[in-house]
Order: sequence, then C-alpha cells, then structure tokens
Amino acid sequence: MERAGLESKIEFYDELSQHLSTEGIEDMLITLHERAVTYNRQIWVVDHHSMSYADFSGTTVVVKDKNGSHIESA
Repeated sequence: MERAGLESKIEFYDELSQHLSTEGIEDMLITLHERAVTYNRQIWVVDHHSMSYADFSGTTVVVKDKNGSHIESA
C-alpha cells in the first residue's frame, strides 16, 4: 500500500503466536503495541491462544460451543 501512496490505519495479523514461547509472545505484543502507538494504527491479532497484555485497549473473544459461535468483549 505504501508503494501505491496509500496509508492504512489498521493492521491484521493471523496466528502470530504459533511456535513462540511465552516470552516470545510477550515480546511480540510489546512490539505490536509500540508499532500501533508510533504509527497511530489499530492492530488486530487473530489467534487461537488467549493473550493478555496490559496495554491492550480492548479484547474481543469469539467462542465456539455446541450452540455455534458468539462474540464476547473482554
């Protein structure tokens, strides 16, 4: 997008925690938070692992059970 002269205020990342240790996940989340602040972007991480990070402005959890899927905001 940048090469085309376009700027986005949102980024999506899928399954970033795969093959990472607990420390690696924490480092990744710190890096993404710094990126969001530096570039004034909203960053969404889609992952099967539940991630907790103090500087998240919000978390949305999609739960799948016998009745189907539903969204829970944490």
